[in-house]
Amino acid sequence: MVRRVLVGAALVLAASACRPNPECYSADECGEGLACVAQTCVAFDGGTVEPTWYEVVQPIVEQRCWNNGMCHVRPVQPPIPMALETWADTQVDSTVPGSKVFQQMGLRVVDLVNPMPPRGQTGLLPEEARAIERWAALGAPPGNPNGADGGVGSDGGVVNSGPIAGAGPLTEVATGFFALGAPAWGAASGNLVFTDHAQDTVFYLPPGGTPQVLLRPSQEAAGTGTDPQGNLLIAQYAARQVVRLTPAGQETVIANYQGARLNGPHDVVARADGTVYVTDPDFGLGPRTAELAFNGLFRVPLGGAAPVLHWQGQTGSSGPAGLELSPDEGTLYLTDRVTGEVTRFGVATDGALGAPTPFATTSGRPDGVTVDNTGNVYVATAAGVQGFTATGQPLGLIATPEAATGVAFGGVSLDTLFVTTGTTLYRVDMPVAGVAR
Repeated sequence: MVRRVLVGAALVLAASACRPNPECYSADECGEGLACVAQTCVAFDGGTVEPTWYEVVQPIVEQRCWNNGMCHVRPVQPPIPMALETWADTQVDSTVPGSKVFQQMGLRVVDLVNPMPPRGQTGLLPEEARAIERWAALGAPPGNPNGADGGVGSDGGVVNSGPIAGAGPLTEVATGFFALGAPAWGAASGNLVFTDHAQDTVFYLPPGGTPQVLLRPSQEAAGTGTDPQGNLLIAQYAARQVVRLTPAGQETVIANYQGARLNGPHDVVARADGTVYVTDPDFGLGPRTAELAFNGLFRVPLGGAAPVLHWQGQTGSSGPAGLELSPDEGTLYLTDRVTGEVTRFGVATDGALGAPTPFATTSGRPDGVTVDNTGNVYVATAAGVQGFTATGQPLGLIATPEAATGVAFGGVSLDTLFVTTGTTLYRVDMPVAGVAR
């Protein structure tokens, strides 16, 4: 087994195949051609290998992988900037020499878990390679105005302006998570809702409190939203559906398209009339078998009508992720984690979408997206939260120590910007307010 692991911008190779020797603590104790993995000397024969899933610990980083195919990073002390939300999907199925680099980086495998078959991908995915390059360009030592260590900074030479320039500091609210994302403000309850699909949990943050479990298990909840009645909408990877939690119980919003199960819905947003929009990428599939041959953006009309496919992308070269409506609900924004682009669609009075048009290019791996009440757009990206005007002009960057995964306005006055990374929930006081939905 060989696995590529990303630390900062460095690629590390890990190898294992067993020969008992539980007392080893370094490759030097094992002899030529062997490495010390999980305190066991293991051999690397230079042949074709397949990935498996494991937990890796380094003095400053903890990585956990699960059988659903996702691996996530949790900085210990001190935190390090990460180019990507996860180390997942960097699967290797080729001959890789020099496995002792694994030991030289001070990593050790501490817990092997059940292997799962590869998903047919080899080496770095194109979007990951692009994100690494962009991160290298953005990287800076602590205190640099570029802000790679977290805080408000410039975005690739763009001087911060508008609400980004007036934003307060990035403040930690809670940490210790592994795959945090999808913050959504519950105006009726005054709670922030967010997910950690690696922990199979939906959390809520009460005013002035600490995160509490709202739903566990959550069927690998990924995205959240609210409908006009204040009910919670949840996009579930494992169940491959979007559900609505109501006082009367749970009901399914969308699970199939023309008889085929969805891939794994990632995000969901609802209009004031109750029309629901859903992204359905293949990166939420994990070991599950695809029944659709594409990634999609769906509309669920009112009255229980069949879902409408408004956009489709090729699997592997598209990654529809975050969704948000403009303040007047005349525009729908869609982020794509693979291409790094944000696309917009005109929204008709009946909720139907027009043709997609380019809106903005991000620094890489865009995910969650939100808007303020003046129409500015905020996108969670590999570099942090990037701001854009309603016409797509860049406003700058609120940098985060890790890749940002989600963003939402909340608080009593809706002027607190909540930001998630894989491990941590942050808040930023803003000079503008979000949109009450």
